Amino acid sequence: MHVRIVDRPGAGEREDAIDISIERPAGKETFAASANAALAGAELDARLAWYFAEYPQTTALPPDDRGVASAIADVGRAMGERLANGEERPAALATAIGEREPRRVGVLIESSRASFLAAPWELMVLPGADQPWSTLAAHFVRRFHRGGRSEDDSQIAYELGVTPPEPEAVAALKAQMRGDAPAPQPPPDAPLRILHVVSRALRDLLPFASSHALEWAAESLGAEGAVDYEIFPAGWAELQARLVDRRRPVHVLHYDGPIVLDGGIASVLLGGPDGPFERVAVAELAWALVRSKVAALAVDTRGAFDGAHPVAVPAAVSAVASAARDASLGNVIAAAYAADPWTSGRCFQEVYTRLAAGLTLGEAVVDARRALCERAEASRFTSEPRPFHAWPLLVHYGGQSVSFFAQAQARASLEESQALARARRRLLGFHATLLPPLLRHAGDGVAVAALGAIARGRRAIALTGEPGAGKSHAAHRVALYLAQRDAVDFAFYFDFGAEPYSVDDILEMIAPVLGLAPDRKAETRVALAKLRCCFALDDVDRAAHRANGAPGAAAGPLLEFVRELLAAGHVVVTIGATKAAALAPDFVELPVAPLSADEQQALAADELRARDLQGRDRDADWPALLAATRGHPFLLECAVRLLRDGSVRGVADGVRSRVPTGHAPVEAFYGWQWAEMPQPWRSLLLACAQVDGLLLEILMVAVDQKMPFAPAKRLLARLGDESAVFSQGLALWERRGFLVRLPHGRMIDPRCRAFLELAGRSERWDGGSADAELELSQTLCEGLRILSAHLQGRANPALTHYLLMNRRHWVAHFERLWFAGDLRGFLGVMHAFNQLLRQAQLGAEGAAWSLRLVQRSPVPDVDGEAPPEASLAWLVVALQALGASGAAADRALCEGAAAWQRWLDALPEPIELRRARQFQQVATFLDALYRARQDWATAIAVDEKAHRFYKRIGAWPAAVQALRSLARCHVELGDAGAALRLEDEILHDIPYADAPPGFQAQQLFDVAVARAARGAFAGAQSALDRLKAMDDAKRFGDSLEALQADVRYEQGSYADALRDYCALWTRALETQQAPFVERLRTRLLDLRGKLGEKEFERRIERELPEGIARP
Repeated sequence: MHVRIVDRPGAGEREDAIDISIERPAGKETFAASANAALAGAELDARLAWYFAEYPQTTALPPDDRGVASAIADVGRAMGERLANGEERPAALATAIGEREPRRVGVLIESSRASFLAAPWELMVLPGADQPWSTLAAHFVRRFHRGGRSEDDSQIAYELGVTPPEPEAVAALKAQMRGDAPAPQPPPDAPLRILHVVSRALRDLLPFASSHALEWAAESLGAEGAVDYEIFPAGWAELQARLVDRRRPVHVLHYDGPIVLDGGIASVLLGGPDGPFERVAVAELAWALVRSKVAALAVDTRGAFDGAHPVAVPAAVSAVASAARDASLGNVIAAAYAADPWTSGRCFQEVYTRLAAGLTLGEAVVDARRALCERAEASRFTSEPRPFHAWPLLVHYGGQSVSFFAQAQARASLEESQALARARRRLLGFHATLLPPLLRHAGDGVAVAALGAIARGRRAIALTGEPGAGKSHAAHRVALYLAQRDAVDFAFYFDFGAEPYSVDDILEMIAPVLGLAPDRKAETRVALAKLRCCFALDDVDRAAHRANGAPGAAAGPLLEFVRELLAAGHVVVTIGATKAAALAPDFVELPVAPLSADEQQALAADELRARDLQGRDRDADWPALLAATRGHPFLLECAVRLLRDGSVRGVADGVRSRVPTGHAPVEAFYGWQWAEMPQPWRSLLLACAQVDGLLLEILMVAVDQKMPFAPAKRLLARLGDESAVFSQGLALWERRGFLVRLPHGRMIDPRCRAFLELAGRSERWDGGSADAELELSQTLCEGLRILSAHLQGRANPALTHYLLMNRRHWVAHFERLWFAGDLRGFLGVMHAFNQLLRQAQLGAEGAAWSLRLVQRSPVPDVDGEAPPEASLAWLVVALQALGASGAAADRALCEGAAAWQRWLDALPEPIELRRARQFQQVATFLDALYRARQDWATAIAVDEKAHRFYKRIGAWPAAVQALRSLARCHVELGDAGAALRLEDEILHDIPYADAPPGFQAQQLFDVAVARAARGAFAGAQSALDRLKAMDDAKRFGDSLEALQADVRYEQGSYADALRDYCALWTRALETQQAPFVERLRTRLLDLRGKLGEKEFERRIERELPEGIARP
């Protein structure tokens, strides 16, 4: 069903009128209504212009919208009543709509007059309805009436669709299940391509000159590839060339800029971020879009002008739609009023999200309005939400039916987006806090200009500005966008303020990313030349400064490397206070401008909410605080944090007096906060700064635990306050701007590292004491021990990843404990952290480090007066080191083993109980070493002595271990009978009555596994029979069933084995156990050969449930 509202302009004595047609499948009904319906909204036009442009930024509460919200409702009802109460058929319209669901009724508003269509029709509420008609209809479209049938009545279906990216684990599982079979080729991706044209022509006249294109591009990653959001800050010639590229067809052109009217003719202004700008008639633009089969023009109106004079935006939008109609462009969606780019942009994003959900364009616009109407509030620019109606902004002209996707496409939050994860895997060294989903968007800033320069072939970009102005932020956004669009293979970030990188350092860090060893620098250069990469070089002023101090020491090689990168086609972005001409003579310099007023408010509102300081922006002195921060992002964020302890006026005054204009803001702010911080907390912060990448909660859990940790207390006493509570210090440092918050904890903000380095030269935190360094390491290791133990079996990916990624930083502190003789602390943290390494399949790395530690430690004094703790610690580390490659032949381990073998040989039997702990460690180490050397006879001698001792004292678990080791050694020597007898002793002679639950079952299972592994299947079956008769058998689940299946297979019981394997196959597929699936597939295909094709298929069909894939 359709309702057409048609304007009938007056002629002669006939007055203006409105015809309403209700078109049903059964026929058409037409009646007249008063033309006053269109006039009802005219009085509201100026108030709506103020409402959308200024009201969202007002901070006063209660918010004063000057009565616009109630006026929207009143005018909407008035329009509906005038339309529905025509003289000829009173209420006929309301009755007709009531016959069916309103959302199945399409609405067309037609006229040849721009003024009629420019009325706020979206406000209209029909009598008896509680929502605007424009949020309920199937579509709600304004259309210029030119007479006759138009192209608007045709339908277009693009049939787009993509295969969403899979998590790596799922992709690996599918690859395992396929085996050698080639992967099925998905259909080519056909995403919805949105070309966002950013124009900031007439910048000085625009109410809002900021842009949010990069925020929308990042948000599109949640569409998992269904939306290809391309930012296009370029001119008319480049745009025409882009539109005719049929490899990447554009579906929606999103114009984000001003409209210019000249004699009623509408134009847009196109050009680079800084011009020059070219006026392009909308008619000419629309013809280009039609020729390129673009479905819609979206107009995010930044303002409308006739020359330099502002004009009403609704009239300008109507002029745009009229020109588009003349060019036969089927659809124009627009912001009916000038609003800030976030508010209007959010409306368009609601539409685009619904297009990816499978709605037609008309449905998407209506559904977006409905969603905005239901969430009628704004909080982008204020810390507290306030009522706000954004939905009337969206207007839709034309109405040609367009569907892009035949079905809804996948969508995910940015936290779960595989498309974002894929893009971020290409970014190496970048800060998580400056990337989605943690990034706080305040505006695009200079990043769009950088992308425009890169698009024009200028690959050498210099972002300049004072520290804290947002240069690194912009570089991160540029790199993410390039990675998102596959414009680069990798992006690398190097901060010269944090590390004095040499070219060799850079190549060594890049090499592993390219699959090369760090020392293969020449090969790394060759490999880089074959790729497209982006290099972000932060704080290059430091490199230039070092070079000036020592000519050629840093900048010379770096400059040559930069030239090499540019010659190879890479993008290089330098970040510094100046252009650093020594490093970047030919770079495009892009100064970072201060935040605009709306950007300041958005950033401040985010910070207030994050710090639980909502409402402080209602203070009368809030504008003074914003003015004091001068549009400087760092100052603004830090000033907001200070509100926890101070008034808005006090903080504003403090910023003005302590961080005056003309001074380096970051350095001045930190100097101010440092001077006001109590001495103990200054010293402790300097101590924390000694550990690179330190998550401060590691120290907090050690210092603030209920039972005082003695080294931590000594450290605090040394720093001036033994009773200090570390969590309070964390809060203080964070309020004063020295910390940055991550999902898994807080760290020292990299921006204050340089300041702390200078402060540490005049205020040594440790007074030059080695004891202080040891106490810091002990406290750090205690925190690591607690956290590592806490993570065993618990899912906390962010914290686990952090601890493992920074393991090279922890090693120095582990070793400090070792060489200082704090063996208890050392063994505690080593044991807990090694568990974490093994959980992450990094056990070999821990073993290699243990071997290096043994190599740098003296051979244990087994016969002297050394404390037993030292000997035991050496044995623990040596045993761990045996897992390293080539450890069994290592000289240090061999010398230690020889010393312990002498000690063992000299130990008289029966061994005294007081020697039990040391003896067990020695026997375990020597047994492992001899078996690693394949010295079976010597291992047997050690194990037999151990078995006698453990049996005598009733240490049955240790006795079992000795028997199992003996059995393995005899198998290696070819004496299978001796191995069986030793295993039988485990099965029959060990008294299990007082053993822990499940202990006996575990021994039976281990013996069965060992026997099956060496082909003693009868013996394995004997152990399995005993095990399956026990209640504890269920502990082993699929492992027991798999072992039984393998034994039956090897014994020739193929039918029984097939039954077992089918049950395992079913469960493995259901639980996505990729490696197990592949092993089972191989065995099942073997059984097909054993049983014969026909018998195999018959049994498979009987054993496998419906819906389970066949092998």
